[in-house]
Parts: sequence; structure tokens; C-alpha cells
Amino acid sequence: VLEFIKGLSLIAILLLIITQNRTVNFFILGQQHFLDLRSSFSVPPYSQIKLIRLFKGAIYDVCFDLRKSYPIYSQYYSHLLTEENRTILYVPEAFAHGFITTESNFEIVYCMSSKYKPSHEETIIWNDPTINIDWLIEPKLISKKDKDGKFLANL
Repeated sequence: VLEFIKGLSLIAILLLIITQNRTVNFFILGQQHFLDLRSSFSVPPYSQIKLIRLFKGAIYDVCFDLRKSYPIYSQYYSHLLTEENRTILYVPEAFAHGFITTESNFEIVYCMSSKYKPSHEETIIWNDPTINIDWLIEPKLISKKDKDGKFLANL
């Protein structure tokens, strides 16, 4: 536990302390060019704040705003997370999140503010033309859930 805490920034530790229903999920994946939008976003009352930290490998991480009344609606933000840069990505509620691996054998830690509820999850199709994400590389593996995602315009 101590080694895990050393790897987190102060904001991550504070988020874990202040959230009542905190949960930590570990995802250890090892497939090159794997696209993951499966946990793209959770709808109320199970919306989630997420902190994402990569401990091994590299991923191209993308999140975008789903709040229609905001000027940045559907605009995406991207960042390369690597074990060298030690970046912790904060994804607020009402933002969708996805990533593609740029190296095989990677380890990611998700800290979420509420428990995962599959019944309150929505998936946006990975190549939605409204969002128009540049994924940098062509995905080699796309899950059925990602292929069957909805277009943003249909949510």
C-alpha cells in the first residue's frame, strides 16, 4: 500500500479521502494498439470522477465534454501518458474517457469517485465524426462494445 501511495499525487490522495464511495480498480492489460472506450462515461446518479495513472508502458488518452450547454461540448483533450512523465489525468463528471495503447505490456490504475454500475454506462462509438478524434494510430483490436457504441448525436 505504501508504494502505491508514493506513486499518487496529493490531488489523488485528497480525492480518495473526500469521496464517500471511493473505489480503486486496477487494469493490467497487454495488447498493443488496443482501443478502450468501454468505460466512456457513467450517467447520473452514478457519474464518476476519474484519476488515471499509467505505471508501465504508454497510452494516448482522450476525454471530452458531454455537457451540451458548455462551449467546449464535444471538444476532446488528449494527452500521452507514459511511465516516464508520471502524469495523472483528472477526468471530471460529465466527461467521456477512452484510450489507445501505444506500447504493449502496460499497467493503468483508475481511481474513481463512485462504484461502477454497468446499467448506468454509455459508450460512444470510437470514430464518431462529431468528435473527430485523431487516435494517432489505427487500432488493431476494437471490442464489440466499442464497435456498437452510440453516436454522440443520438444520446
